[in-house]
Amino acid sequence: ILFSFFESIYINIMIIKYDNKIGVEVPITTNKDLLLSGLKKTGLQGYGGFTAVCDATKAGVEQLKHLDGYQRKAVIVFTDGVDNSSKIAPDSVISFAR
Repeated sequence: ILFSFFESIYINIMIIKYDNKIGVEVPITTNKDLLLSGLKKTGLQGYGGFTAVCDATKAGVEQLKHLDGYQRKAVIVFTDGVDNSSKIAPDSVISFAR
């Protein structure tokens, strides 16, 4: 359903996995097949135990800052719990994103 929506508009998506480290699984792209292949890689193998939501969110914002030609940009974050290992505070992420 999600990809059906994205096919109807021009949108770029990227996939970042994180715990206390951050990894770009799929760089910013409009290629649906590339995105789907990134989702099927190894699940969360090699990740776990920590949750650095703020660090991961900042990494996503950093990627978007280099993407020109869009009035609106968004970072959507999925997490399994409370941030327990970020090096950056939530207020700092918000300031950085502005």
